Amino acid sequence: MKIKLNLNGGEIEVDLTPEQINKIKAMPGSIEDRIDGWESVAAIMGFHPVDDLPYPNPKTERQEAVNAFFVMDVAADAYNEGKIPDFQDAKQEKWFDYFKRNPSGFGFLYSLTFYAHTHSYVGARLSLLKREHVADRAKKFDTWIQKLLTKTKQ
Repeated sequence: MKIKLNLNGGEIEVDLTPEQINKIKAMPGSIEDRIDGWESVAAIMGFHPVDDLPYPNPKTERQEAVNAFFVMDVAADAYNEGKIPDFQDAKQEKWFDYFKRNPSGFGFLYSLTFYAHTHSYVGARLSLLKREHVADRAKKFDTWIQKLLTKTKQ
């Protein structure tokens, strides 16, 4: 399965092979038990945690945000265990995180979980097929979520 990402006006293609999907399914324990952050997702999905990022040595906040989107997109594939949300199927639930502004003034906090049948309040690529995965991802990928959602420099 090929995943296409548009980055900085160019497109990169990432392959998710049947072997990678089978590797995910064959691992013991639940996916939540196997994922503890980007490094474990990268290992599960067959990526190098630094070298395979769009920007292995990010020099700008925008490059960090692009890396964060890549990480979150690959993490969604891992949590969904090779299944692709079907946005033509109005009965299939697609779960996503809802964030609110952090009262301390920096970034966002995980607030609650929503689901949508045919629409989404966030990028559809980041939707998960199981509700329990959403809070787990929000907790384990908080740093990446902050890089994706928060702009701190002009």
